Amino acid sequence: MKHIHFIGIGGVGMSAVAHIAQQQGITVSGSDGPLYPPVSNLLTEYGIEPMVGYAAENISATVDCFVIGKSANLLPEVNEEVRTALASGIRVASYPELLNELLGERQRFVITGSFGKSSITALATHILQQAGKDPSYLVGAQALNLSSGGHFGTGNIAVVEGDEYPSAHFDNCPKFLHYHPTAVLLTSGEHDHVNVYPTLTDYHRPFITLLESLPESALVIACAEGAHVTELVQHTKAQVIWYAGHSSGWGISDVLQGEITTANLTKDGVVVAEVSTTQLGLHVLQNIAGVAALLLTTESVTLDEFCKGVASFMGVRRRLERKTDLGKPAVYEDFGSSHPKLRAGVRTMREYFPNKRLLVVFEPYTFSLRNQTMLHWYDTLFAGCDEVIILDPPNHGAQTHQQVSGGVIAERVMSTGIPVRLVTTGEELLQQLPQELSATNDILLIETAGNLQGAIPEIVRRFNS
Repeated sequence: MKHIHFIGIGGVGMSAVAHIAQQQGITVSGSDGPLYPPVSNLLTEYGIEPMVGYAAENISATVDCFVIGKSANLLPEVNEEVRTALASGIRVASYPELLNELLGERQRFVITGSFGKSSITALATHILQQAGKDPSYLVGAQALNLSSGGHFGTGNIAVVEGDEYPSAHFDNCPKFLHYHPTAVLLTSGEHDHVNVYPTLTDYHRPFITLLESLPESALVIACAEGAHVTELVQHTKAQVIWYAGHSSGWGISDVLQGEITTANLTKDGVVVAEVSTTQLGLHVLQNIAGVAALLLTTESVTLDEFCKGVASFMGVRRRLERKTDLGKPAVYEDFGSSHPKLRAGVRTMREYFPNKRLLVVFEPYTFSLRNQTMLHWYDTLFAGCDEVIILDPPNHGAQTHQQVSGGVIAERVMSTGIPVRLVTTGEELLQQLPQELSATNDILLIETAGNLQGAIPEIVRRFNS
């Protein structure tokens, strides 16, 4: 391949794979609708200038491979550029298919599960980088320690965030099945992506296929506390290494929570090191144990390199990211894209700040959080919160699942006894927010996979001034 054209290059995964191809000397071009930070900024840093808008004229005569993304506006019925690519006779690939080729013969550490994938991928990659291993990687979020979402390294290890979602409209294969891992880390099998996998059985099917495909020489790093993980790993002949909650394997003990949290890292119940982190949440410590199981079992780094990497890890943007300065009212932004992620975010705030008033601003942005069959999630999701402000959800994809309104969601949350306000616009949200928050008594937690209709910067400005 000499020239790859990415249609839908503004996606996080698409832009990362485009950069990996570019680093191998391949000419990269692309197109998308209007692009926004952080991806637009990253593409500028890469020297990639995508064409805004889709048209057959965007396709150069030198293109010898197309990569087409998965968003709804990339269906051939509605997209002239996609139709032209599919009719050209030139190879068309999904980005997971292409990434598999670009990684070559490297060891593949693939991070999978219902939640925690981006944070774990970023942490493992950072530790390897700090140890001088120069791994290749693909991470589906903006990690604060990493310069890009994708990188083609000189080392023999690739760390890849492995999504179970289908690869493209023309490639129904779950993304992680393209990667042929030498090690799989599995965080959880909790039901997600209900618009694609309506039942838990449907959702587990790709994980079972992945685990069954692994050779005996592979490793499965399995979270003992993860939902359904114990049942899922029965489908593999690979060696299983447990973490978090199993009598054998890797774990965390003697936790001292604070601005810097310290804990003991254990192997088979024996303390092997003390670790420290500035990240919030018991799930963060669980992630650390998982990455220890992966990197130390494979002897990819030394124990000292591991501990130094954990201590210097700054986290992932929009994963309980503090948006205001210390001494100001505490505003945290969390990527609330699914039930387990939301639940972990709310619980973490309650664990770390048990005596403070917790106000949550919630935008039910993703399909699963707007699905009629999943309304029962809201019976416990905001337990411990003092008030919830719900921004009416968007209408994208309304025909693909049993979508409910913000009003229905608000009524369900109110039935649990928690005060709820429903707003319909970003402007109304700003009006309904308190004008002041106490720096000592209040926490404001923003939970969304969207952008609150552009209101987040103004919220941060208000409480950080």
